[in-house]
Amino acid sequence: MEDPPLNLALRSIVESYLKQKTESEIADKSDARCSLHGEKLLLFCEHDKEPLCVICQTSKKHRNHPVSPVEEAALDLKEELKPALNLIKEKLKRFSEAEQQCKKTAEHIRSQNQHTERQIKAEFEKLHQFLREEEEARLAALREEKQRSQIVEQKIKDITRHSSSLTDKITAIEKVMETEDTSFLKSYKNIKERAQCTMQDPELLSGALIDVAKHLGNLKYRVWEKMLEMVQYTPVLLDPNTAHAYLSLSDDLTTVTYTGIEQKCPDNPERFSYCVDVLGSEGFTSGKHSWEVKVGNKPKWDVGVVKESITRKGAITYSPKRGFWVMMLRKGDDYSAAGVTDLTLKRKPQSIRVQLDYNGGKWIYEEELGRYGGHGQGASPRGTKPKLLLRGRGQLKNSLTASALTACYSTVMSQIILRSSLHPGQDYIDVILNLRHFLLNFSLLSLLPFHCHVIIKDMMESP
Repeated sequence: MEDPPLNLALRSIVESYLKQKTESEIADKSDARCSLHGEKLLLFCEHDKEPLCVICQTSKKHRNHPVSPVEEAALDLKEELKPALNLIKEKLKRFSEAEQQCKKTAEHIRSQNQHTERQIKAEFEKLHQFLREEEEARLAALREEKQRSQIVEQKIKDITRHSSSLTDKITAIEKVMETEDTSFLKSYKNIKERAQCTMQDPELLSGALIDVAKHLGNLKYRVWEKMLEMVQYTPVLLDPNTAHAYLSLSDDLTTVTYTGIEQKCPDNPERFSYCVDVLGSEGFTSGKHSWEVKVGNKPKWDVGVVKESITRKGAITYSPKRGFWVMMLRKGDDYSAAGVTDLTLKRKPQSIRVQLDYNGGKWIYEEELGRYGGHGQGASPRGTKPKLLLRGRGQLKNSLTASALTACYSTVMSQIILRSSLHPGQDYIDVILNLRHFLLNFSLLSLLPFHCHVIIKDMMESP
C-alpha cells in the first residue's frame, strides 16, 4: 500500500500550531524557556531589558551587553518601580479624595439649593402675607366709606317726606283757589296761614362722595413705603461658603454662632479650615473710608485693614507683608501699630477711628488723644480690601464695641471676617450683624454701612 501524498500546506499549519502550543506551555511554566533555543531564561539583559538564556548571552546581539540573574534583575526592577507606583497610588488617593470632596460638594449644593429655596419662599410668603393684610385693611377702610351711602339714603327719606308735605299744601291751596269767590273769601284766612312755609331749602351733602384719590392715589408707592418699615437693610451679609465648619449662620446671613460642632460642609477653597472665621459676601476696592471702633476697657484687641487675599487654610500672622495693617493692644497697656515703631498713649482710649485712603495707599489710626498713620511699604494697601479687626479678652460685662463714622459710603458691599473662640465657661459665641449692630457674646459692635472687610476676633490666647 502506497503512502498518501504529502500535503505541505497542512504540515506547515500543524507545525506552526505545535510550535505556538509549545511556546505557550513553556511560558506558562515557572521555568520559562527561550523561544529560540529552548533553554531556560536565567539571565536578564540590562541593555535591551529582556530575559535571556545562556546561548542568547553569547550571541552577537547580546554578546557585550551587561546581564544579571533573572531573580536579581526582577528584584532591582521591582524596587525601581516602587517610587513610580507609589506616586500613582498617591495620585489615585488624591483623585479619590477629590472625588469624595466633589460628591460632598454636590450634596452640599443640593442642600444649599433646598435650603435657599425654602428661605426664598419663606421671605416671599412674609411679603405676600403683608400684602394680603394690607389689601384687607384698605378694603376695610373702603367698606367704612360705604357707610356714607346710608347718610345719603336718610337724606333722601327726609327730602321725600318734606316734598310730600309740600305737595299736600299745594294741592289744598289750589283746591280752595278753584272754588267760587264767596267760598274762597271765607276760607282765605285759614288757607293763608296754611300757605306759610317755614321749611328750609334742602342742602346738598358736601364731601359725601368716596375719596377715591385717598384709596387709589399712589397706592403701590404708599404700600411699598409701608413695606419698608417691615424690612431691614443689612449692608453686611456673611458668606456661608467661607464659614469655618464650627460656625453656624442665621438664615438671613446676619448672625454667626460658634457651635463647637463641625457642620456638614465641603472644604472648598473659599472656606476657612483652620481659623474659625467667616467672610462677608462682598467688599470694596476704592475710595476713602472711615469707621470708629469702640474698644472700651478690653485688654486685648486689633483694629485695622487687611488684604482680601489672606490665607484661609492656615493660621493668621499679622504683618504688612502678609496683608495686615493693624493697631494692636496687648496686656492692657502695650500698644503697637503697623508703620509706628513707638506708640505711647497718654491714657487708655475707649474708641479707635480708622481712616483708609484706598487709592492713596495710606491709613490713619485716631484715638481721643493721638493720631497715628503711615503709607504702605513693601506690601502697600493698594490692591487690598479694608478689614476691621477686633481682638479682645475679658469678662462678659467688659464688652468691646465699635461704631462706624460716615466719612464716605461705598457703592460696594462690605466683606466681614468674624473670628471667635470659646471663652472659659461659655459654650458658644454669637455674632449678630445688621444695619447698625454686631453682637459677639461679649463684643457689641454698632456699625453704619461703611463697606469694608472685617475681622472680629475674641481669643483667650495670643496667636
